[in-house]
Amino acid sequence: MELPIGFKEPDTVALLLKALYGLRRSPLLWQKLLSEVLRQLGLCMVPEEPCLFVNDWLIVFFFVDDIVYMYREKNEKQATEFKDALTTRFKMRDLGDLQWFLGIQVTYDWENQRIWLSQESYIEEIAQRFDLAEINGKPPNTQ
Repeated sequence: MELPIGFKEPDTVALLLKALYGLRRSPLLWQKLLSEVLRQLGLCMVPEEPCLFVNDWLIVFFFVDDIVYMYREKNEKQATEFKDALTTRFKMRDLGDLQWFLGIQVTYDWENQRIWLSQESYIEEIAQRFDLAEINGKPPNTQ
């Protein structure tokens, strides 16, 4: 790491103690830090997916700084405690029920206990980008 302007000293090297936003290693260091905190909170990493953590009542997955956690209604108190523990460690905002994650729209039917995942907006974006307003004389089916 180069020293900032005004702090240049010959033959001096800086030791990076904290990941800085925008550095190449920052995402990896953040993933390691968040993973360690999740382990401390009693979650285990799923071996096949390093960004997926579970315990008996909670599923947590993340991509960079987007964190999603799922639990059953009977574990609401524990989930609130989990969120509070994360909030004390990191500056966070609760955005409520999941609506979008990595370009995937999430729709709920609470009454029938169903969840739908849709990439309709992504398909439409691809169609527009490559001028595919019509495929074989028909608009692309995005449903």
